[in-house]
Amino acid sequence: MRLLLLHQILSLAYGAHAVRLIHLQAALNTTEKIYLYLRTKDEMYRADVKCMYLEPNRPNEGYQYFLERGYKVDDQWRKANITATLAEPKRIGDPPTITTTRPHDPRKLITYTMIYWDEDGKCFILLYTRDINGNRKMKCEMYQWNEKVDERRGPIFSHTPVNRETVHRPCEQEYYDYCKDTKPFIVYDMIDCKGTNPPLPN
Repeated sequence: MRLLLLHQILSLAYGAHAVRLIHLQAALNTTEKIYLYLRTKDEMYRADVKCMYLEPNRPNEGYQYFLERGYKVDDQWRKANITATLAEPKRIGDPPTITTTRPHDPRKLITYTMIYWDEDGKCFILLYTRDINGNRKMKCEMYQWNEKVDERRGPIFSHTPVNRETVHRPCEQEYYDYCKDTKPFIVYDMIDCKGTNPPLPN
């Protein structure tokens, strides 16, 4: 069942708006933080981790990117350097991949597949699978640039949402559509991560 769902998700990524390597490069083409906003619940992360971000800390070398990964635990920031390597798909038409080192242990790698990129919303969705007790588990993560992460498609306090769009940010509805995850873990919070309050409606 999970393999069928994985195939369906990747089939969407191969479609008319298929993700290419240039889109993955565009997703990382910023000098500011890229926040992890939503993720599938996964024991790879501590449950109390908040405000996780990636931030380029020196120029990339071809398809190799050098990033700072930071997050908050118990109101304390923790940071580490990681390397991310972009790659063309092995088959024509497949989405590209990004392989990252794990903080504090560069020998451990995790490979993600980019399944969605929103140029205007500056957000993207990554997919990865993990082998847990012999079963492949599909996981999703949704990232958004710092300049856009506090924006929504409508007022945050709207009482008349249309198909939930006004309460969603860019990529959020696509996360639910692609990942079929009805109860994701929200990692980003404007107050916790930046110490500022959300804008009030006009």
